[in-house]
Amino acid sequence: MSESFSAGSPWKSLTRALRIAARDFRGGISGFGIFLACIALGVAAIVGVGSVSRGLSDGLAREGRRILGGDASFVLMHRELTAEERSFLVARGNLMTLASMRAMARRPGGGDAALVEIKAVPASYPLIGAAVVNNNNNIQDAIAKRDGIFGARCFVSEAALIARLGLKVGDRIQIGDATLEFRGELQSEPDKLAGGIGFGPRVILSIEAFRETGLIQPGSLVRWLNRLVLAPPSPGTTADDHAVTSLVQEAKTSFPDAGWEIRTRTNVSPQFERNLDKFTQFLTLVGLTALVVGGVGVANAVNAYVDRKRSDIATLKSMGATGGYVFTLTLIQILAVALVGIAAGVVIGASIPFLISGVLGSKIPFPLEPSVYPREIISGGLYGLLTTLTFSLGPVGRTHDVAVSALFRDQIDPEPIWPRARYLAMNATAALALVTTIIMLATDRKIALIYVGATLGGFIILRGVSYAIMHLARLAPPMRSTELRLAIANIHRPGALTPSVVLSLGLGLALLVALTMIDGNIRAQLNRALPGQTPSFFFLDIRNSEVSGFGEFLRKNASEARLERVPMMRGRVALINNMRPEDVKAGEEAAWVLEGDRG
Repeated sequence: MSESFSAGSPWKSLTRALRIAARDFRGGISGFGIFLACIALGVAAIVGVGSVSRGLSDGLAREGRRILGGDASFVLMHRELTAEERSFLVARGNLMTLASMRAMARRPGGGDAALVEIKAVPASYPLIGAAVVNNNNNIQDAIAKRDGIFGARCFVSEAALIARLGLKVGDRIQIGDATLEFRGELQSEPDKLAGGIGFGPRVILSIEAFRETGLIQPGSLVRWLNRLVLAPPSPGTTADDHAVTSLVQEAKTSFPDAGWEIRTRTNVSPQFERNLDKFTQFLTLVGLTALVVGGVGVANAVNAYVDRKRSDIATLKSMGATGGYVFTLTLIQILAVALVGIAAGVVIGASIPFLISGVLGSKIPFPLEPSVYPREIISGGLYGLLTTLTFSLGPVGRTHDVAVSALFRDQIDPEPIWPRARYLAMNATAALALVTTIIMLATDRKIALIYVGATLGGFIILRGVSYAIMHLARLAPPMRSTELRLAIANIHRPGALTPSVVLSLGLGLALLVALTMIDGNIRAQLNRALPGQTPSFFFLDIRNSEVSGFGEFLRKNASEARLERVPMMRGRVALINNMRPEDVKAGEEAAWVLEGDRG
């Protein structure tokens, strides 16, 4: 085998370098195991987290119409639609009104009781999708009036209610002034997610039965949900997003003081999507930290590879290869190995949504749409490539200016040589590109900037700690024990791995400590109220006419108890500094206060 390194076109030089790199890899890629693992795991974490998040977001978007129960939902507290509001909505499509409210369900005759979430539905429910019942009855047949008794149907997750009240089909319960019959268990509810988080098991009954309970009183916390399916532009089609947006704008303009909370099929759960974005960014940063920690392993692997190939590099230089050619050849080999690790990480990460859907799909209360997402794959691959370049350009660049004689002598007496300015510039450019990518792809750039600053500060601090350890080891007095003396000498000898070891362990421990502190802070927030200061019971929605009787009941049954009564009413923000709420650009943490009415 012979190669000529005479001057030629850049393309010929590149093809020659690729040919030599391929020949060199015929002997295997031993020593790159850690390199591959670091890159593959980091990329897999980033691609997997991004793909799962995107699958959930796309699932909500694709199933938004079914989840919401229509194209748009207008939610009101305390009151139903006025005649003008109803006429406005009916003129634009098919309108369905539901009601939800917390109440107590109890066995007749003063038996066991439980807090439940009532969902009262009309005969047209559901407008979209189907409610599946375990005994194959139609939901309207189940909640219809039979022999003067209104039926009630329990939601599939309400096994706790069935167990608590010992219910079986045909048993009766009391809600308010109405006696209801338990007719079965709901297997599937198409608009389940649109109902939000409940304080108790839900009971589905008819609007007529709900009105007979006597619970609809002035001040009762009844949520009236008005779902609208827009009239299709042509038979067999559905209204497009532009039509939905136009409806919302027209509703706000026509009824500025309605006080309703509007949701559309494109933003079924804004709070869920915000939380999903934050959770995704957090896990992405965790995966990126693992990739950065692995980058130290990449640098170590590249250094070891360069040391191992010194004789080959010396041979190439003795045959006329230039320093730039050696740099190009070595970088090609490093990037080839990195691409293998990136490809493995991409395959693993992209398959995670399918794995979760296949194993846990039926247990996830959110519509997960597994798919292959090019944007997430490109992002993960870009992170992996930039991390490889950031941590490998420095070690590879040192080969340029090392003379042939120095390459052989380095085996005994390594010479600390800084890369040329152009390689340092390339290294800095790769690092800057990595930082820019992290910030630009982040959903919250403030958090991304804090992360980048903390990571950079960690590198600087840990590098200082490693030099301090080496300095202290150098100043340590001679030890009688040969093993101990050699161990201390290895800490500060030329070419020692002390900086790399300290950096790897330090960053890894920093990640674990950060995760532990985040977990501790979340737990502290949840447990901030001491058990001794937490009330034993909460009694909600007590009307003024019932206060005296309720107080007498407590004095009779819990004479030592201390009762704290807190009045509550609901309202909406009408003006802020003489500006309408919709004209105020509130921060994400406060914007929810301006949406609809609040307690």
